[in-house]
Amino acid sequence: NKYGETLLDIALRNGFLEVVEFLTSHEESSLYIKNIEKNPLRHAVVKTDYDKVRYLKYLGTNDIKDEYLLYAYDYARRDQNKEILLLLD
Repeated sequence: NKYGETLLDIALRNGFLEVVEFLTSHEESSLYIKNIEKNPLRHAVVKTDYDKVRYLKYLGTNDIKDEYLLYAYDYARRDQNKEILLLLD
């Protein structure tokens, strides 16, 4: 949302324990972890983790297309995040 809150933040604030349990179990699932391992640069861009983006670019991690045929650069451009766009160039 426009305040930068995640679904987990909102569920915790409102006391929706079932939603918190579901989101936590999803983040611990093997499919979620495999997606991060498959395209770590995209994950860092979506999470707006500047240090991780910088580190992955330093390591020479390639920006590959995901299942939606988008690059990490496309996600940064969609979010209009100029700082990450500069890191990706």
